Amino acid sequence: MHRDSAWERISHVGGHETNGWKITLDKAIKMIEDGEFRFYVSVGGDRVGVIVAESR
Repeated sequence: MHRDSAWERISHVGGHETNGWKITLDKAIKMIEDGEFRFYVSVGGDRVGVIVAESR
């Protein structure tokens, strides 16, 4: 996966709770930065918080 490629970058995040949900990546970033919401991923069975970071 090439992070700089518009065709291969992540565009949405979502979950499977209740009826499922999906929001744009830009909205998710704003929600994290504003402290409005926290997102998590499962890594090796452990719950890990998602952070906003900028690669150089």
